[in-house]
Amino acid sequence: SLLEKKADELNYRLQFRPEVDPGPDFWQVQKPGIQDEEEKFVEIKNEEKLLMTKAGAAEHLEGMYKKGYIPASDVHIFEDEATPKHWSRRIRTLERIADKIPSCNRWNAYADFSTRPTERHLYNEYSSVRGSTIFMPKDRLYLTRQILDNIFDFAVLQRVEIVDSLFPLHDSNYGEALTTSSFLKTWIYPYLGDRDKI
Repeated sequence: SLLEKKADELNYRLQFRPEVDPGPDFWQVQKPGIQDEEEKFVEIKNEEKLLMTKAGAAEHLEGMYKKGYIPASDVHIFEDEATPKHWSRRIRTLERIADKIPSCNRWNAYADFSTRPTERHLYNEYSSVRGSTIFMPKDRLYLTRQILDNIFDFAVLQRVEIVDSLFPLHDSNYGEALTTSSFLKTWIYPYLGDRDKI
């Protein structure tokens, strides 16, 4: 989409899914009674297990798709996944996402957005009336403004009184009708709105 291309161009940072790095409590779960450092950490050892063949990895992804764990867009070994380490890393992450591994991190992780399909699964998704999206309202507002600023010189338009001001009236992703109440909540008293919708 246009917003995704602009986000990639600007290296705009988006939030990772919590399962991408669930935090130390997940990675440092130890097998009870095991003293050997090499055998201790269960999840780190599981993560290091590689799917050695491309055919085996493709079959594994196909199985995940048939069970409804991943979307059709992830049932591929992509061209830039050149080695078992590359495709295994993505598959292990998709497994954690499918298992809904809870995160114990105190703060959310963010990273520069990339339109590469091998990285699409990393970013958090938010539900909307149009389906899921990787952009929160604040992201869409910022990126849309960046696109418009590349086309129009609003300072000049305002100076010659063609444009007085520019802002969106409501967030249709939440199915809001434009009412006095929704306008006041979004633009006049934003601190009264839900935090995840700002």
